[in-house]
Amino acid sequence: MKFIQYIIIINFLFATAYDVGETMSIEDQNQNFNICYGDYPDETFKFADFNGTYNGGNYKVIFVRMNAVWWPTCYETIEVFDDIIVEYSDHPNVSFVNEVVDFDQPYSCQQWGDMGIEGIPVILDSDYAVFNMFSDGYFTAYAILDHTMTLRWKGCNTPISTVEAWIEQLLEEYYTLDPNEDMDDDGIINNQDNCPEHFNPEQSDIDFDYIGDACDECTSLPGNINNDDIVNVLDIVELINIILSGNNNSDNSSFTTCEFENADINYDMIINVLDIISTINIILGETTSGSQCIINN
Repeated sequence: MKFIQYIIIINFLFATAYDVGETMSIEDQNQNFNICYGDYPDETFKFADFNGTYNGGNYKVIFVRMNAVWWPTCYETIEVFDDIIVEYSDHPNVSFVNEVVDFDQPYSCQQWGDMGIEGIPVILDSDYAVFNMFSDGYFTAYAILDHTMTLRWKGCNTPISTVEAWIEQLLEEYYTLDPNEDMDDDGIINNQDNCPEHFNPEQSDIDFDYIGDACDECTSLPGNINNDDIVNVLDIVELINIILSGNNNSDNSSFTTCEFENADINYDMIINVLDIISTINIILGETTSGSQCIINN
């Protein structure tokens, strides 16, 4: 596993990596990737297929999920996003794509595709090109691109509410906003503004989810269970109390959505010992509160 980790880091250092707010180059948009599973009109996939500038006006917002078949969190969270895929499955301007690396370690492409909703395309990223473009070097990674193929958000182990909020915002922009204008007059154009409809020139984002505090319903740091603005041993105690009480799943009405997301560190829709481990990693500095992204050691 160490060897694989080093290969990821080497590939990442020498690849094109996009920051939030940057638009994919024409060359990268036209790079072809093999489709090994799912419903897609061609045998190969390219991002330009979703950019109306190059495909005759059929613009799409794209949610990309990046996976390694050998990393447990990747397959453990496949079903977590099934609901959101169903929600937008018939939307003409939203598409979902699974990028996967290192097939047959242990899952084949067919096996991986069958674990999620049938028909969602799986693209084979054998040289980590997509992963290197849109991730920060961690699995499971996610990216959302707007209809101009501009990277608007990226993260890992991400709550569904964040993905939904971004999809809705980008659809609104597509239908109503000029991405190059500055509708809230804060000096930041719409497609680079983390709250395009709210004046926020400082672009503060305390929980690092690329949704500005001015328009974010959940602004507390993940892992900060007791809302004292710091993640420490007191939050571990709070997690243990939640688990022992049995009130540890998303169906429990005693939690608000934000409170549950703060405690469900790995976003698998249940609060358990894995969240305690993730909180300890945050405290020890092996991951950052707000990203919960951990390279397998």
